[in-house]
Amino acid sequence: MKELIKDIYYNEGQGTYGYRPMWAALRDRGVKLAMETVRKLMRSIGLKTELYHTASYSPDMELVLGMLDELETKLTAYSHPVIHSDQGSQYQSPTYQARLEKMKLVQSMSRKGNCHGFNNIRRSNKLNYTTPVKYRDRVMVTI
Repeated sequence: MKELIKDIYYNEGQGTYGYRPMWAALRDRGVKLAMETVRKLMRSIGLKTELYHTASYSPDMELVLGMLDELETKLTAYSHPVIHSDQGSQYQSPTYQARLEKMKLVQSMSRKGNCHGFNNIRRSNKLNYTTPVKYRDRVMVTI
Protein backbone atom coordinates (compact mmCIF):
# COMPACT_ATOMS: atom_id res chain seq x y z
CA MET A 1 0.00 0.00 0.00
CA LYS A 2 2.84 2.39 0.82
CA GLU A 3 4.39 1.84 -2.61
CA LEU A 4 1.06 2.63 -4.31
CA ILE A 5 0.72 5.81 -2.24
CA LYS A 6 4.27 6.88 -3.20
CA ASP A 7 3.54 6.20 -6.87
CA ILE A 8 0.36 8.27 -6.80
CA TYR A 9 2.02 11.05 -4.78
CA TYR A 10 4.99 11.52 -7.10
CA ASN A 11 3.41 10.70 -10.47
CA GLU A 12 -0.25 11.68 -10.47
CA GLY A 13 -0.06 14.20 -7.64
CA GLN A 14 3.31 15.65 -8.67
CA GLY A 15 4.32 15.88 -5.03
CA THR A 16 1.32 17.98 -4.02
CA TYR A 17 -1.40 15.56 -2.91
CA GLY A 18 -2.54 15.78 0.67
CA TYR A 19 -4.39 12.94 2.33
CA ARG A 20 -7.81 13.93 0.94
CA PRO A 21 -6.80 13.91 -2.75
CA MET A 22 -4.74 10.79 -2.04
CA TRP A 23 -7.78 9.12 -0.50
CA ALA A 24 -9.80 9.99 -3.62
CA ALA A 25 -7.06 8.68 -5.94
CA LEU A 26 -6.94 5.41 -3.99
CA ARG A 27 -10.72 5.06 -4.20
CA ASP A 28 -10.49 5.62 -7.97
CA ARG A 29 -8.27 2.54 -8.01
CA GLY A 30 -10.71 0.51 -5.90
CA VAL A 31 -8.77 0.82 -2.64
CA LYS A 32 -11.11 1.59 0.24
CA LEU A 33 -9.38 3.02 3.30
CA ALA A 34 -10.51 5.55 5.87
CA MET A 35 -9.13 9.06 5.33
CA GLU A 36 -7.38 8.90 8.70
CA THR A 37 -5.64 5.68 7.65
CA VAL A 38 -4.42 7.36 4.46
CA ARG A 39 -3.17 10.33 6.48
CA LYS A 40 -1.27 8.07 8.87
CA LEU A 41 0.25 6.04 6.03
CA MET A 42 1.41 9.21 4.26
CA ARG A 43 2.91 10.53 7.48
CA SER A 44 4.66 7.21 8.19
CA ILE A 45 6.50 7.34 4.85
CA GLY A 46 7.38 11.02 5.22
CA LEU A 47 5.12 12.56 2.59
CA LYS A 48 4.44 16.17 3.52
CA THR A 49 1.90 18.33 1.78
CA GLU A 50 1.89 21.74 3.42
CA LEU A 51 4.57 23.62 1.55
CA TYR A 52 4.14 26.99 3.20
CA HIS A 53 1.65 28.72 5.44
CA THR A 54 1.72 32.23 6.79
CA ALA A 55 -0.55 34.56 8.71
CA SER A 56 -0.60 38.22 9.61
CA TYR A 57 -2.93 40.74 11.22
CA SER A 58 -2.72 42.94 8.14
CA PRO A 59 -2.24 41.16 4.82
CA ASP A 60 -0.33 43.26 2.33
CA MET A 61 1.66 42.70 -0.85
CA GLU A 62 4.94 42.40 1.04
CA LEU A 63 3.58 39.49 3.07
CA VAL A 64 2.02 37.78 0.05
CA LEU A 65 5.06 38.12 -2.20
CA GLY A 66 7.33 37.03 0.68
CA MET A 67 5.21 33.89 1.00
CA LEU A 68 5.70 33.18 -2.72
CA ASP A 69 9.46 33.76 -2.37
CA GLU A 70 9.60 31.20 0.45
CA LEU A 71 7.39 28.76 -1.44
CA GLU A 72 9.58 29.01 -4.54
CA THR A 73 12.60 27.77 -2.56
CA LYS A 74 10.66 24.69 -1.39
CA LEU A 75 8.98 23.60 -4.62
CA THR A 76 10.40 20.76 -6.63
CA ALA A 77 10.75 21.25 -10.38
CA TYR A 78 7.82 18.98 -11.20
CA SER A 79 5.26 20.27 -8.70
CA HIS A 80 2.70 22.94 -9.52
CA PRO A 81 0.37 23.15 -6.51
CA VAL A 82 -2.94 24.91 -6.27
CA ILE A 83 -2.68 28.12 -4.22
CA HIS A 84 -5.92 28.79 -2.36
CA SER A 85 -6.82 32.22 -1.00
CA ASP A 86 -9.71 34.48 -0.24
CA GLN A 87 -10.64 37.33 -2.60
CA GLY A 88 -8.46 39.98 -0.98
CA SER A 89 -7.19 42.75 -3.24
CA GLN A 90 -3.58 41.57 -2.88
CA TYR A 91 -4.54 38.20 -4.43
CA GLN A 92 -6.29 39.91 -7.35
CA SER A 93 -3.46 42.33 -8.11
CA PRO A 94 -1.64 42.14 -11.46
CA THR A 95 1.68 41.73 -9.59
CA TYR A 96 0.45 38.63 -7.74
CA GLN A 97 -1.21 37.18 -10.84
CA ALA A 98 1.98 37.63 -12.89
CA ARG A 99 4.06 36.00 -10.16
CA LEU A 100 1.76 32.95 -10.04
CA GLU A 101 1.96 32.62 -13.81
CA LYS A 102 5.77 32.88 -13.74
CA MET A 103 5.94 30.14 -11.09
CA LYS A 104 3.38 28.01 -13.01
CA LEU A 105 1.05 27.89 -10.02
CA VAL A 106 -2.71 27.46 -10.19
CA GLN A 107 -4.82 29.91 -8.22
CA SER A 108 -7.99 28.88 -6.43
CA MET A 109 -10.06 31.65 -4.90
CA SER A 110 -12.95 31.06 -2.55
CA ARG A 111 -16.33 32.67 -2.87
CA LYS A 112 -16.62 36.17 -1.51
CA GLY A 113 -16.45 36.22 2.28
CA ASN A 114 -15.45 32.56 2.53
CA CYS A 115 -11.80 31.58 2.79
CA HIS A 116 -12.52 28.02 3.96
CA GLY A 117 -13.85 26.36 0.79
CA PHE A 118 -13.51 22.68 1.66
CA ASN A 119 -14.53 23.25 5.28
CA ASN A 120 -17.97 24.36 4.12
CA ILE A 121 -18.68 21.36 1.89
CA ARG A 122 -20.74 19.60 4.54
CA ARG A 123 -22.80 22.72 5.22
CA SER A 124 -23.30 23.32 1.49
CA ASN A 125 -24.44 19.73 1.02
CA LYS A 126 -27.27 20.40 3.44
CA LEU A 127 -28.38 23.27 1.21
CA ASN A 128 -28.51 20.91 -1.80
CA TYR A 129 -26.21 22.86 -4.09
CA THR A 130 -25.26 20.99 -7.25
CA THR A 131 -21.91 22.51 -8.14
CA PRO A 132 -19.20 19.83 -8.42
CA VAL A 133 -15.93 20.44 -6.58
CA LYS A 134 -13.04 19.20 -8.72
CA TYR A 135 -9.42 18.50 -7.90
CA ARG A 136 -7.06 17.42 -10.68
CA ASP A 137 -10.04 16.88 -13.05
CA ARG A 138 -11.69 14.48 -10.62
CA VAL A 139 -15.00 15.32 -8.99
CA MET A 140 -14.33 15.14 -5.26
CA VAL A 141 -17.83 15.94 -4.05
CA THR A 142 -20.91 17.62 -5.38
CA ILE A 143 -22.05 20.59 -3.34
